[in-house]
Amino acid sequence: MTTATESGLAVKHVVDVLEADGTVPGLHPGGIWDTEAPPGTVYPYVIVWAASPGVDVMANGPHRILTRTVIGVRTVVQGSSFPDDEAKATDDALHATQDQIPGPGRVTSCVRRQGVRYAEHDNDLTYRHQGGMYDVQVNRNPAP
Repeated sequence: MTTATESGLAVKHVVDVLEADGTVPGLHPGGIWDTEAPPGTVYPYVIVWAASPGVDVMANGPHRILTRTVIGVRTVVQGSSFPDDEAKATDDALHATQDQIPGPGRVTSCVRRQGVRYAEHDNDLTYRHQGGMYDVQVNRNPAP
């Protein structure tokens, strides 16, 4: 996972918060993954992705104040039921968080903008996805 971009910092923040939470990892034995889970991953698991890499907010001149990104977070299960408890745990862990990421930047806000809930079918298998889209604001530390 790269932290070279603001969207990379935002994804890192989300993954770090979820992995450090006391409940989320236990509810997701398949792990927490950036963009996609490897084949054969057990269910349920979490996917985190940069849905919108970011919009820069500029000051006077070339100085970037912050970047607003949209990060998607969804629990994936196989079966006939939506992962309500797992999705609630991820939202409880993430909503209204902020973080100082050593070195490259700071997440000043992480707030859910809307929920996500859908099913998809592949032959006889049903996969259910539930989670949210989060507005994550990132301030990059100025270069020394």
